[in-house]
Amino acid sequence: PMAQATGSPWLALLAWLAAGLLSLAGALTYAELGALMPDAGGEYLYLRAAYGDLPAFLFGWMRMLVGASGSIAIFGVGFATFLSAVLPLDAVWMRKSIHIFGQTTDWEFGIKQVVAISAILLLSALNCLRVTFAGRVQTLLVTAKVAAIAGIVAGVFFFGKSGDWSHLLTPPGTAAWRGFQAFGFAMISALWAYDGWNNMPMVAGEVKDPQQNVPRALILGMLIVLIVYGLVNLAYCYALPFSEILSSNSSMHRDALPVAAKAARTFLGDQGPRLVS
Repeated sequence: PMAQATGSPWLALLAWLAAGLLSLAGALTYAELGALMPDAGGEYLYLRAAYGDLPAFLFGWMRMLVGASGSIAIFGVGFATFLSAVLPLDAVWMRKSIHIFGQTTDWEFGIKQVVAISAILLLSALNCLRVTFAGRVQTLLVTAKVAAIAGIVAGVFFFGKSGDWSHLLTPPGTAAWRGFQAFGFAMISALWAYDGWNNMPMVAGEVKDPQQNVPRALILGMLIVLIVYGLVNLAYCYALPFSEILSSNSSMHRDALPVAAKAARTFLGDQGPRLVS
């Protein structure tokens, strides 16, 4: 979607950088707040101190019922979608088109939805066991994810067969700049990917030496995420012609391979998409 909005590889990469710097500014702000108020609650605590109980309560209500549940649902669906590239998860038991707010949504319920719900329930149960155990599980998953991304980056740059820096140029006949609205849309997508730094101060009350460790975790964590996402997106744009990125999996191309799978195919062959998934 970012490529489709900007129409240019380098502008899509610039949107990643701009959103990363904006997120880093937010992390620096929260690092200061976390050191000043090292108690559990995070944003709820800051809003209550600045504006009173009602805005803080309304934010907390929105965060729990809308923000958190929606994000968790998206991750569950993403897990089931990628797993379907490895295992046959095609069975659909109910399907219906829903028309609301001028939009048509194709709703379905089948084995993918069961897998998504099961993943949410499993991780919820693991998080309920102990904070330390849940922390170890999260560290393991993050390490695996960063290692996988590093593998894609290394594979593209050292073993890829189709990589070319000319892929980063704006395609001929395409406007070099589509305006701030298109660039802002691309930034929103990147900001959602960077999102999460704002959750860390919620557990500041349980962190040892929070005046030092909360700022350190926020700043180093955000820098690492910015570098990791920057490198992997640069690898995608280097490995694939822009037309391949434009036609990757999105709401416009629901049945296409994700861009990461296409990039892996350039150095792993036809097994690349399955291994990435």
